[in-house]
Amino acid sequence: MVKHKEPTIRKQEIVDYAMHLFLKQGYEKTSVSQIAKAVDVAKGLVYYYFESKEEILECVVEDMCQQHVERLMIQIDEHANDFYDRLLLLMDAYYEIHPYTETESSTRWFMQNAFVETFHKIYLQRIDNVLTQIVEQGQKDGYFELQYPKMMIIMTLEGIFGLSRYRQITRDQVVEMIEQSLNLPRHSLKEKGASLLTHFVN
Repeated sequence: MVKHKEPTIRKQEIVDYAMHLFLKQGYEKTSVSQIAKAVDVAKGLVYYYFESKEEILECVVEDMCQQHVERLMIQIDEHANDFYDRLLLLMDAYYEIHPYTETESSTRWFMQNAFVETFHKIYLQRIDNVLTQIVEQGQKDGYFELQYPKMMIIMTLEGIFGLSRYRQITRDQVVEMIEQSLNLPRHSLKEKGASLLTHFVN
């Protein structure tokens, strides 16, 4: 017999089990029926809360991004002393949320187009306030001579993300890409990058 739960609790439970299945066997190979079975509810109840599997995916990614941005804000508050610190912490955090090398199953899921497209849409919405703060700080401190610094930061994020899908990127390469993309002084990030870009190898 299915236990009755508060709607918000039940909906979150569906999202949590869906995330587990997506990581274990991939988004494409996970059906709504499998999600319902994992939660121990009728398939119709899943559709009561979600119109489609795509909507479940959006909620899964929403949860991931929200938790990630909250951690990033804490990192910035605790460790960022200037514009360079904020920028590097953002870059490192963006790379961290794509754990391609953790497990074979998570690699398959994160590489799938459904996740990539949904992630881009939601993450860039969630990170917008952080980006705005970084750009405003950079402009205030006189680091930016770009007409569209926010767009250039996003392009740099996307570029690093795209490359990391197919090849390993070293810390020094990331630093140089950031400096060149944002027209920052050469070697301005090298020393800070060694301590703040923790998810890239030497």
